[in-house]
Amino acid sequence: MKLFTVVAVALALPGVPAAAQWEPPSEVLLIDARGAGAWVLTCALQNKKGETVTRALRGSGKRSQRLSMLEARGGQCSYQAASDQQLTLTMRRGLYSCPLPTETRKGCEQVIEAGGSGRFEIRWLG
Repeated sequence: MKLFTVVAVALALPGVPAAAQWEPPSEVLLIDARGAGAWVLTCALQNKKGETVTRALRGSGKRSQRLSMLEARGGQCSYQAASDQQLTLTMRRGLYSCPLPTETRKGCEQVIEAGGSGRFEIRWLG
C-alpha cells in the first residue's frame, strides 16, 4: 500500500510528467494533419540508408491523423485540402527545420484553406 501511495503522490506533483504526456524522441519526424472531408498528405522521405519511403494520410472524417518516421533524412511532402474544408498541418520541431509558416511552442503549423494545395520540404538538422 505504501508503494501505491508514493506513486500516486509522485504523479500528482508538478513537473512530474504523467504517462499520457510522453513525447517521442527528437529523431522522430512527426506531422499531424487535422481536417474534415477528403484531404490528402503524401510525403516521400529518405531514410537513414538513403532509400525513399512514401507515407500518405487520407482524411475521411473529422479526426486527426499522424505521419511519423524515425530519422527521416529529408524529403518532400505535398498536401491537398478537401474542397469544402480547411486542413491544419502541425510539425514538431525535434531535429527538423520547420517548413510551415506559423511558429508554435513545439514546432510549426499551417492552416490550408478549403481546396488549397501545396508542397514543403523536410530538412534533417541532426
